[in-house]
Amino acid sequence: MTRINALNDQDEGLIQPVLAALRADHAVQDVLGRPARLYDDETHQACTPYAVLEQYQQTISDSSESIARIHTLTLSTRSDYGGLSEARQILKALCQASERLQLCLQGQRLVLSYVKYCDAMRAPDRLSCRGIVRLCILMEESL
Repeated sequence: MTRINALNDQDEGLIQPVLAALRADHAVQDVLGRPARLYDDETHQACTPYAVLEQYQQTISDSSESIARIHTLTLSTRSDYGGLSEARQILKALCQASERLQLCLQGQRLVLSYVKYCDAMRAPDRLSCRGIVRLCILMEESL
C-alpha cells in the first residue's frame, strides 16, 4: 500500500539534516558561499546565487516486512550574474552533494538518495536564471 502523508515531526527530522548536509558540502559552498545560501524560507531578500526548499512530499510504502518512506525535496535556485552556466554549476553541486548524503536518523536507515529531476532555465525577466532539482531519499525503518 502506498500513501502520501502530511508533514509531521518525523519529516521535519529529515528535512533539517538533509539541508544541513547540503549546506556543509564543500562543492555547494563553492557555488553558494560560506555559509551556503540554502534556505528553508528563512529569508526573503537573499543575495544571489541561492537555493531554497520549495516543496516537500513523502510517500509511504508498507509491506509485510518493512515500511519505506520516499522523501522528495524540490529545491529551486536563483542566479543573477553567471547565466545558465552558473545555474548549471549550482545544480551540479547540489546533485553531487545529494548523492553523497549520509543520514543517521533514529529508527531509520538510508537506502538510497538520487536525483529525480534537474533543469536550468532563464527566468521571465530574461536577466536571472532559475534552476530546479528534485531529490528523492528512500528511508527504511531499521529493525
